[in-house]
Amino acid sequence: MLRPLFVLLVVLGPSNAFAFEGDSDDPSSDDTPAESESAVEGGTEPTPYDKHWFHLWGRVGAAAFPLGVQGTIVAEPRVALHRSESVLFQSTFAGAGVYFRVTPAFLEVGPQISVKPIEIFELNVVGKYTAHFASKNGRVRFDDYAGKSYADRDARLDSPAAASTLYFGISPVLKLKAGPLIVVYGGAIAYHHTLVDDADDQLLYDAALDLLIYKREWTISHQAVVMAEVLDGEKTASRLRIGASIRQRAALRAKDQTVNLGLITTFKPGRNAAFPEILFLLMPYLRDASGGRVLGPPWIALALTWTIDPPFSKTGKQTAVQQTQRAMGQMNSLTPIRPF
Repeated sequence: MLRPLFVLLVVLGPSNAFAFEGDSDDPSSDDTPAESESAVEGGTEPTPYDKHWFHLWGRVGAAAFPLGVQGTIVAEPRVALHRSESVLFQSTFAGAGVYFRVTPAFLEVGPQISVKPIEIFELNVVGKYTAHFASKNGRVRFDDYAGKSYADRDARLDSPAAASTLYFGISPVLKLKAGPLIVVYGGAIAYHHTLVDDADDQLLYDAALDLLIYKREWTISHQAVVMAEVLDGEKTASRLRIGASIRQRAALRAKDQTVNLGLITTFKPGRNAAFPEILFLLMPYLRDASGGRVLGPPWIALALTWTIDPPFSKTGKQTAVQQTQRAMGQMNSLTPIRPF
């Protein structure tokens, strides 16, 4: 039986590379000066905020062990929800749009809904159609549990044909920040239905999760991160965070599972939106239920993430604590959890 990982996450979505599933910086500009509470008390005009905006999130990345590359785009029109002076209601929103990801192994696309009713909690719901290409990174068939490295998959005599999968996933994200300490938890529970004629107990390789699954499968992915903010991006132009992350991925029916623990670092060299958030992970395997990765090379990932939130209109007014608003929004770059 799966024991849920304790902790609050960042996600790097899995994929052939990974999928971080992630999110956006706050729609407020990083260059906006912080508004102090004393200014509010002194009668300063309430700060305008974007009631409606277009959220565009893009990431390119590469990973090793398993080897992969990917590009991901999320495009969502968003609307602000309840806002108030409380630090819990500074950057709330609801949005609906399109999720798209491409790798050498597969291409996937589908609708996504995102809701953030309160600063510390966000929920993403996505449905996807995935087209798997005919390659050793595609839906490779396994007769039993065995190593999943590229060499192991390449040794399979049958060359997998093209296939497709229907997917539905729900991903909650929890975020906390106290001074320089950041704690994030993100997870995803998902149903996969691979459209092949194989028997229900035929093991198939999933390149996005690096798991052996059945053609009708439930998976759970979750990741937790604890980080220290070395440079906050407010007093300094750059932002640097360093910490530790633990991640678990599991196929509930096929009983395959991996657990990784290691280093996570994010760095943004400047405030301008043109500068990407650089995400680096180095995470050795603590467990690999189907065998082959424990005590082997660690999972390594490097990703560049851009977030753009152009407003449709600035019509709202609120006496916002801007520093808190931006800080909570910036933590979304950690969760790419898009572990879809």
